[in-house]
Amino acid sequence: MQENRSFDNYFGTYPGANGIPMKNGVPTVCNVNPKNKVCVKPYHDRTAVDLGGPHTATDLGAQVDGGKMDNFINRIQGWQLNLYPSAPGCGDQFRPVCTGGQPPDVMGYHTRSDLPNYWSYADNFVLHDRMFAPVSSYSLPTHLYMVSGWSAVCSKSNVVASCRNNIAAFNVILPTGAGKRVPTPNYAWTDLTYLLNKGKVSWKYYVADGTGPYCSNNPVNGSTCITTAQTSAKGTPQLWNVLPYFTTVQSNHQLGNIQTLDHFYADARGGHPPAVSWINPDAATSEHPAARLTTGQTYVTGLINAPMKSRDWASGSRRNWCGVRDGCPRAGEATRTGTEATLVAFAAPGEGGGGTIPAPDSCL
Repeated sequence: MQENRSFDNYFGTYPGANGIPMKNGVPTVCNVNPKNKVCVKPYHDRTAVDLGGPHTATDLGAQVDGGKMDNFINRIQGWQLNLYPSAPGCGDQFRPVCTGGQPPDVMGYHTRSDLPNYWSYADNFVLHDRMFAPVSSYSLPTHLYMVSGWSAVCSKSNVVASCRNNIAAFNVILPTGAGKRVPTPNYAWTDLTYLLNKGKVSWKYYVADGTGPYCSNNPVNGSTCITTAQTSAKGTPQLWNVLPYFTTVQSNHQLGNIQTLDHFYADARGGHPPAVSWINPDAATSEHPAARLTTGQTYVTGLINAPMKSRDWASGSRRNWCGVRDGCPRAGEATRTGTEATLVAFAAPGEGGGGTIPAPDSCL
């Protein structure tokens, strides 16, 4: 799952795509900059590091504004940056020195020259320009939806009947200093791996090398966590690594299916990957502002190349790959919202599939 890019930010000017409204190559839409009252049109953002904008459920509702899509610049006023990784310098989008001399980069879009590999996948395979998110919120609810189709808060540990809808959930361990006592996340409802396990379908959930542990006391689900020293520069942060805290994963004794990325490459080389895979990045490779998007593109290309170089691929026993975009508010603006992208491998030979690889979709 890659992080926090809208379709229009990466593919808004892709020929034939339902992207940014244009007339004679010029965008026909704009957002007013509240600082100088200038209405800023979507523009070609040539920088590899963007700052993005806030993307909680409340922020997204305000940005979309009933379909007008006119509050993206306005919403970044007073936003306190909490980026993974941190911005390499200043983080004020209203200061051109922080955005490479450009307007606020929430109005920026990238082109083939910035993302040649991703555009090549779109040329040769498939580009989903009308795939939308199941949840309009930030990273944690999106990752919960990715593995369970729901985001909730549970008032009682491991008791699913105590869980209630919540797309602003904040039951997460954020990168912090060591020795802090925080509640351990508890996701008590059924996740997709329960159904996979029941159907005897193999799966793995890969996280970045160097991930965790997040707690020094190894708590059971729902108890208190005493934090370890964490930074956004090492491993997958917990809000992108939710599966270990699902009751069903623990009760099925499948925590061993959660492995670091080196196991993915080994599985690909050995020709024995699971039927279903999830892959979660670290901050540097995530494409989450303020990570370099070129670093993320290189990382994703490596993920795709690994199975293509395996003996299964060479022998014709190929796997189906899906790049599932967790969507974003659209209506034609070149904007960046709190959206994620999912890279999932399905259908191992003998487990319901095979066939060729459709390259990752519009998210990538």
